[in-house]
Amino acid sequence: MAVVIIPKELSKNQDLIAVPKNVYEEFLVWQKNVKAVEMTDAEKREWKRAKNDYKQGKYLTFDEFKHELGVTRKRKS
Repeated sequence: MAVVIIPKELSKNQDLIAVPKNVYEEFLVWQKNVKAVEMTDAEKREWKRAKNDYKQGKYLTFDEFKHELGVTRKRKS
């Protein structure tokens, strides 16, 4: 097992992770291909409302949601 000592100055106020080089290179390729999209004002309002609803417990679990839809059939494995 390799032991790596990371100087405190390098990791000051930051989280560090170690990943294999090929995984990091795959991430860089993926990152180039992903386009960031800004939310519209309406989407921001809906997101804020959804977060508030969640904090207040106004949500359904997946099982509750299925029950509300009337899904009773079990899937075959």
